[in-house]
Amino acid sequence: MAESGDWEQVSSLATTLIPALQAVNSPVNFKAGQADKALLKHVLGLLQNASEKCAERKEQITPLVNALIPAKDTTDTA
Repeated sequence: MAESGDWEQVSSLATTLIPALQAVNSPVNFKAGQADKALLKHVLGLLQNASEKCAERKEQITPLVNALIPAKDTTDTA
């Protein structure tokens, strides 16, 4: 989903993702069942993957954005 840019699918997964994110933000003494732990690991993997993709894309875009910034005029006009 994150790799293909299908962010619209996130809303359809909200009923699954919201409880998982709430579990991540819950106190340390939270005792998740095996299914909850698997879901949390899956969500954390998706978030890590998305973060890596964003960093990669930022590296690709930065030179393009910098190319649009006009160079400072360093000629002596005095």
